Amino acid sequence: PAANFASMLVISNSFGRRAMWAYLFSIIAGAVGFGLLVDYLPGMRQLVANAMPMHDVHRHAMPVNWLNWVCSAALMTMLAVALAAKYRKSYLLRHQTKQDMKEFKIKGMMCNHCKANVEKGLSSIEGVTKVTVDLATATAYVEGDVADETVRAKVVEIGYENA
Repeated sequence: PAANFASMLVISNSFGRRAMWAYLFSIIAGAVGFGLLVDYLPGMRQLVANAMPMHDVHRHAMPVNWLNWVCSAALMTMLAVALAAKYRKSYLLRHQTKQDMKEFKIKGMMCNHCKANVEKGLSSIEGVTKVTVDLATATAYVEGDVADETVRAKVVEIGYENA
């Protein structure tokens, strides 16, 4: 659990990639080092064997029951539904066919805070009726009676680049 994907992502976002790699290397080196210590230090193997009763060591041989299968199926279903919902929303945004909807590619949006800034900034333009930003594709969809150059100028004004 110390080296799962979520913890690596949090460390990378909080402290940077260098710290994430250092953390991952320390986890791997610690595990390998302790394994070598147990294997080669005199008396350590017996100490570890005495600390674990035999009925705990062979627990993996227990038959799989129906609850394990049901819980696994429920987890996989929830993951599939969440993934499908994420991509469905992005697909629907890209394939709307409204005549007054304009599409603008924006560089520099990295997070939901950036998305909110762009939506708020573009919504403040006179004549804009609706703004939807798709962070995954870095695209803003603007509805309303507004010139393209006005939207592009506003994007630059709020601190992002037009693609």
